[in-house]
Amino acid sequence: MSLSQSSFYKWRCLIALASVDAKIDPGERKFFSEQLNNLKDEGISREQMQTLSDDLKNPKQPEVFFIRVDDPIEKIDLLRMAYYLFMSDDEFEIREKQVYEHLKTEIAKQIGTEPEVLDKIAKLPADKFNVSIKDLIRDFIEKNLRKKA
Repeated sequence: MSLSQSSFYKWRCLIALASVDAKIDPGERKFFSEQLNNLKDEGISREQMQTLSDDLKNPKQPEVFFIRVDDPIEKIDLLRMAYYLFMSDDEFEIREKQVYEHLKTEIAKQIGTEPEVLDKIAKLPADKFNVSIKDLIRDFIEKNLRKKA
C-alpha cells in the first residue's frame, strides 16, 4: 500500500516549501515529524517515507512537485497545510506570504473558485480539525458542485 501519486507529491511540495525562507527551523521540523507520523495511518510505503525523509535533508524546488499534484482535494489540502507550515514558527515571513498568495491564486484558477474561498478553508482553526482536512474539503467540493449543476 502507498499514498496516491497526488498525495505523495503534495508532501514533497510541502517539504520543499519549508525552505522558501532559506531555513527549516525547529517549529517546521516538529510540524513534519507530527504530520509524517500521521501518514503511517494513510498507508505510506517505506519507499515513499524514505523519499520524504531524504527531501527533508535536501529540499528541492517546490514547482517540480506542485505541477504533479493533480487532485483538486490534494491541491486545497496543500494550501491549508502550507499555511500551517508557514505559521508553525509563529512568523509569517514576507517570502512565505508571497508563496502562499501565489499558491492560493494558482489553485483557485486550476479548480475554478475564488482565492478568498480557499483562504477561508486554509485558515480554519486547527484546533477543530487536523491540519489535513481532506474530508471537509471533499464535502465542500461536493456541495459546491451540486449547486452549480
